Amino acid sequence: MLDSLINLPAAIPSLWRSLHAGQKRRPVVSRNCFLSVEDLEARQLLSAANSVVEHGGVPRIINGTTTSSFTAVGLATYTSTTAVVTQSAGTLIDSRWVLTTATASKGLSTIGGGASANIVLGGVTYTVDQIVVYPKYVAGSIDYRQDIALWHLSTAVAGSVVPLAVSPTAFTAGGTATLVGFGGIGTSTTGSDGTVGTKQTATTKVERVSASQLVWKLDTTEGTFAANDIGAPVLKLVGSAYQVFGLNTYHSTPLSKKGDMSYSTRTDFYLGWIDDTLSRAHPTTTVVDDYINTADTVGTTNRKFTFNATTSSADFSGKFHQFGDIDVFKVVTQLDGYATFKLSNSAPSASLLDVKLELLASDGTTVLFTDDDISSTNLNSEIGTYLATGTYFVRVSTYGNSQKGAYRLTMKDNFDNVGDTLATAKSLTPNSIGSIASDVFINTTSDVDWFKFKANKSGKFQFDFTHTNPAAFDPVLEVYTSAGVLLGHNDDIGGLGANHLDARVTVTGLVSGQTYYLKLFGYVNPISGLGSTGLGKLAGKKVP
Repeated sequence: MLDSLINLPAAIPSLWRSLHAGQKRRPVVSRNCFLSVEDLEARQLLSAANSVVEHGGVPRIINGTTTSSFTAVGLATYTSTTAVVTQSAGTLIDSRWVLTTATASKGLSTIGGGASANIVLGGVTYTVDQIVVYPKYVAGSIDYRQDIALWHLSTAVAGSVVPLAVSPTAFTAGGTATLVGFGGIGTSTTGSDGTVGTKQTATTKVERVSASQLVWKLDTTEGTFAANDIGAPVLKLVGSAYQVFGLNTYHSTPLSKKGDMSYSTRTDFYLGWIDDTLSRAHPTTTVVDDYINTADTVGTTNRKFTFNATTSSADFSGKFHQFGDIDVFKVVTQLDGYATFKLSNSAPSASLLDVKLELLASDGTTVLFTDDDISSTNLNSEIGTYLATGTYFVRVSTYGNSQKGAYRLTMKDNFDNVGDTLATAKSLTPNSIGSIASDVFINTTSDVDWFKFKANKSGKFQFDFTHTNPAAFDPVLEVYTSAGVLLGHNDDIGGLGANHLDARVTVTGLVSGQTYYLKLFGYVNPISGLGSTGLGKLAGKKVP
């Protein structure tokens, strides 16, 4: 079976109904861009030892046979600009759309310049005029590979080839899946014999369903994917018709022998993205304002949170009930502060949810900040910024409005309650071992925070001022005697650079019963004259 097609999100239930009711959907060619290029993995569709049976001279996979069925699954070919030919598999899910993997098209999103692609369906070769790769495809990633794509055909496929629907639900671990592809055939003992291009079908038990993948191990009674099977579908009979539950992505080894682990992208996670690509208007889905969590737009029905000296944080659990669902919250802050907003999947072990977070101005339309991923391998979102007293809106959604599921929104407004001069310094009380600690908020480019404490131990002390949000916050720390004599100053631990932004001062000879002062502020850029702002933590302790 093939090992080089692009993994795509699953089509909506209504799409399945419309396809088999003879309805055709108006294709809309997406202009989503690609990410990176990845070499094809040599994977093999194999089975148990001593299981080769001759069928007209063609060895077959155990529990699988050469088949002329599954006409919606076709042999796909991608030819690069340098004339390198890659074979894989794809599944027709609409009269002019084929579901496969990003790997199958080398991560590219266009046809032309010498590159071309086609797929054979029902004995007819169809040319591809557009490749739409899921924008967050990451070739080198495992858990967040997101290896899925759609190929748009230049002409509609004949009516005798019936498209398959993409299941709106996840595969159940322990269930038996049907595999269809054109990759290498052989046994789990010897590996592939190198024969490719013959459509084969086999079954396997899906042993694990992770947040993003279907996983199984090749044993002596099952089949699995092989070289040239990238993009091949993982199917299951639902009622009287097969539906797509996954797309072959990669294997643990290139051997395809007993013990080899196979990984396929779950297509139900991408259902919204697939439908959005096929038809931007979502003609079969009626998006309504559910009001279960909050209004979908800025208005009078938004759930409201007020932050003041008494209440400065909120923790809210919500849900995207359908594809395209958006929740908008109203936030009123009665004091100037540094606010942090974090949006995350509330059940990360159960489902993969790629969320998007936006902070809007009081007019409800101006976007002040937006965040999609905290990092390339973290699909949560986070925003940290100074907020003046006033009204704001927080808008939460999924990436491309293409998923649904439960989320968690946490918000905190950190107010500055520390004096800006030595005379107004905030008092800290050391614990029994002499340590002190406090959150620090540098809210403006000229803000300075002073703390004081009476030492209850004598000796050598280490003081740290570390940044927590944003990542670029550059703290500075100084230590003084009660008479205002500077004992130590530090800007960057270990020197300059993004990895040394935090400040540390070590002083000796502190005397129990004496009062000392700590001055904390942000590094002032000598060109702009502006200081760094953000949240940090102050910690002091007695050291040997």
